[in-house]
Amino acid sequence: LEDFKNSQLVPYKILSNAINKNKISHAYLFEANDYPRTFDMAVAFAKALFCVDYDEKNDANIISNIIKQIDTNNFEEFKVINHENLVIKKEQLEQLQQEFTKKAIFNSKKIYIINSAEYLNASASNSLLKFIEEPEDNIIAILITNNIYSLLGTIVSRCQVVPFAKINETELQIYKEFDQQLVKIAINMYNNKEELEEFLNNDNNNITAIIEFIKYYEKNHQNTLLFTKKLWHNFFTDKKTITYALNIMILFYKDVLNSLLNRNIEVFINEGNLIKDIMQNNSVNKIIYKLSVLIDIKSKIGLNMNSSLLIDKLLLDFIGGEEIE
Repeated sequence: LEDFKNSQLVPYKILSNAINKNKISHAYLFEANDYPRTFDMAVAFAKALFCVDYDEKNDANIISNIIKQIDTNNFEEFKVINHENLVIKKEQLEQLQQEFTKKAIFNSKKIYIINSAEYLNASASNSLLKFIEEPEDNIIAILITNNIYSLLGTIVSRCQVVPFAKINETELQIYKEFDQQLVKIAINMYNNKEELEEFLNNDNNNITAIIEFIKYYEKNHQNTLLFTKKLWHNFFTDKKTITYALNIMILFYKDVLNSLLNRNIEVFINEGNLIKDIMQNNSVNKIIYKLSVLIDIKSKIGLNMNSSLLIDKLLLDFIGGEEIE
């Protein structure tokens, strides 16, 4: 946890105090706030919880072995749940609960992380709620989300919320060799260092294609429907890539909204001229409407709906909102 003391002082104090005072909650909710190493800090917290008893006995070999097994995904008392095709399903929670009924082998505690908890579907949310409503001794949950409002209020109320700060300028310096717009996109998209750096080193992130799609639509409106294959389907072909593109569009239109409200552009710092052009033909209400359309379409991606039809619906909804003042 010491690695995060300077960049995330509030979470560091909350978590280290819990360990030092032996007042561990049965469930934590890490509100990531686009901090790209939230998952890494969650794993560090889990390691500290597993090792604290041995640390007191100064048993370095056991500590080293626990950390090694966690790093290689071989520690039976530690589980991570990630989304599958942008959905966390009830079956994943049921499998976790089944595994955690087994007697602990290495440690008295059992810890699980639900990464990107905003992807919990309704049945998974209800299953999780039952799991944390009646917590068993020494089972600890760590939920991570960038959107706390997407979770059931009853889940949030049963967790200790740990708010994270956005990445600071010192940490940003380690990415100074990359285009800073790309860095800003990355830290809004990923909550662990490995995924962030993989994105930065990927030459095929299709940011240009997404910007071209937005630029074409804002100039041509309904004519965009005639060129969706060229502008969209050639680049974004499955749930994962479509959701990725929609997330980028949401970030872009948020920056248009920032400019309309006389705020600083937060992410698309290289697209000032395009944002200025789009502002000329969009009111605050129009941009808010477009953001709501994007969020609604993204929520439907995981429902096995036809992806091509969803993008047509996106454009039709956009076109239908052009009359908004």
